[in-house]
Order: sequence, then C-alpha cells, then structure tokens
Amino acid sequence: MPLNSKYVFPEFTIASTTESAIFPGLITKFEKRKIKIDKIKLCYANDIAVMKRLRLYIDTSVLGGFFDVEEPRRVSTVQRLLQLVKEGFYEGFISLLTIEEVLKAPSKINEELKNKISEESRLKILEETEESIILANAYVKDGAIPEKYRNDARHIATGVFHEVDYIVSWNYKHMVNIAVRRLINSTNLRMGYSSIEIISPEEVTGDGEMEV
Repeated sequence: MPLNSKYVFPEFTIASTTESAIFPGLITKFEKRKIKIDKIKLCYANDIAVMKRLRLYIDTSVLGGFFDVEEPRRVSTVQRLLQLVKEGFYEGFISLLTIEEVLKAPSKINEELKNKISEESRLKILEETEESIILANAYVKDGAIPEKYRNDARHIATGVFHEVDYIVSWNYKHMVNIAVRRLINSTNLRMGYSSIEIISPEEVTGDGEMEV
C-alpha cells in the first residue's frame, strides 16, 4: 500500500473551516487569490485546513552531487536540499534502489554516501512493490524510458506509487525534461495514477538563479 498522502501535521494547522473559525474566510482568500505557497500545500482533514509538507523523492543522481568536482555549485545545492529536509521544510524520501546504486559506487564514494544518508535521519526509505515494478515496465514499454536505463523508470515508478509530490533528479536526459514528463504522465493516467512533477534540485533550493 502507498504511504498515506493525507497525513496531517498538527503544527501546520491554520484554521477551522466552521463558522467559529479564528480566521474566517482565510482559505477562501487563498483560493481566490491563488497564492503560490512554496514548501507547503493546503489540504483538508476533519474540516481543518492544514498545510502539508511537500514530499520529495530524491534519486541517486542528486546524492552523487556531493562528489561533482566539475560543478562545485552542485555540492552546495545538495547540501542545502538535504538541510531543508532535515529542518522539516520538506519530507524527503529515497528508495531501496537508491541504496543498491550507492553500494555499487567505488568504495570511497560508497562509504561517504552511506554516511551522508545516515546523517540525514529524516530521509525515509520507500520499498518497491509489485505495482511499482509493473508501472516501471509500462514506462519502458511506452517508450518513456529506454530499456537500457530501466532503473530510471524504477525510481520514477516508486515515487509515483507512493504518491510523492515531486521527484528530484539531475538526470536531464531521461527524467528532467518536458518530453519525458509528458510520456511518463500519459502512462500514469492510463494506469490510474496521478501525474508527477520531475524537477531539478535547483528548483527546490532556489539555486542557479540569474544574477542581476
């Protein structure tokens, strides 16, 4: 079964939607003005409007950013991303597949990555399921992900099955691009799953913006 995407965080409660609300009309105001809320989103539970932390699935390419000697900015970006997770701005997830890929890395990188994952105690591990494997196979069959890169399909399918809000990756060729997103979401809709956003770490941290 997927993780419960309707989990309520009491500390983020805004107001009751009943007439006795402390801030009557607050939610209506948000809806009318269509205010964009970063890091959190509104949901309802027992007639209480709450702000829910966004759920991020972080793939192996992001963790590999710790060792990108050619792009030093990536090191600071991934550090900032994991810090935001650690401080509770986001819910962060990896998968058993992520750990499998980390274990295949050269021994020095392997050990450092394991230490990084251990330090980030707020990162939760998602399991692959029979359903997520079927979905990954569908991505490959539909031409969204090449057979040679089936693990990319497995990462996406794990996140989709467990109902994360965003998949975060630096894999621009097979994941973070418009063409792939359209194909992935076409398969998701056909298979009865919600659409998914696949984004870069910079879109989460705000790094990489143009200087003026």
